[in-house]
Amino acid sequence: MPPNRLKRKLRKGQPASGVWLTFMDPNLIEFYGYLGFDYVIIDAEHQAIDKANCLEFVRACDVAGLTSIVRPDSKAASTILGFLDLGADGIYAPHVRSANDAREVVRACKYAPEGSRSMNYPRPMRYGLTDSPREMYEQANEETMVIVLVEEPEGIQNLDEIIAVDGVDVIGIGDGDLSHAMGFVGDKSNPELRRIVEEAEHRIFAAGKAFDAVASNADGALHAMRQGATMISVSDRLLLERAGKEFAKAVAEYSTAVSRS
Repeated sequence: MPPNRLKRKLRKGQPASGVWLTFMDPNLIEFYGYLGFDYVIIDAEHQAIDKANCLEFVRACDVAGLTSIVRPDSKAASTILGFLDLGADGIYAPHVRSANDAREVVRACKYAPEGSRSMNYPRPMRYGLTDSPREMYEQANEETMVIVLVEEPEGIQNLDEIIAVDGVDVIGIGDGDLSHAMGFVGDKSNPELRRIVEEAEHRIFAAGKAFDAVASNADGALHAMRQGATMISVSDRLLLERAGKEFAKAVAEYSTAVSRS
């Protein structure tokens, strides 16, 4: 397996930027790599993604030098296995509510003796043609990223235990689902929600774990990095929305001004 660019940056404490994908197109993924992003998160929970088209997205990441992270639609071991075997560099497991959930995700992502991932000679290991099985599986355990997403109040309550699980590289806080569970229904700016999320971030930082800080713009990314975040993600929907609205507004305002003159 090639070195995991994102994992190496985080271990050195270097900030890394990435894109949460909304628009699933291999050409866009390559474009993000050439723009200078470090990773993309392929959302198979909320997007129409199966293993066949995910393979094309992962290949696009390989071409552009991006780390490929897949959020599966389930944290079941069989689901995780399929995405890792097609070449994903890491898993972003949803709805992790307890330390036991986190341990099961680690076990699903790692080969023995660190886990129970089913043995195979998959694509990222060059189909077993270049290295011995021991070398392949040791390297896979080293390079594969394990990210867990805490997005329910139960997970927040168990956060310290989740943080302590060996093998978890990064923790994300899903403030969208958390806002619904707390009765705020999508109001991510609610002061009580922000307090809980920020407290969770500080607990993650204090424990020496990386946190996936999702920013909406460059100013938000800078703020997150000043607070200690090293994994900084942005939605491509927000990037396109902001640029598109600014462009359309400028044209419309000029057109209106000309028509009045």
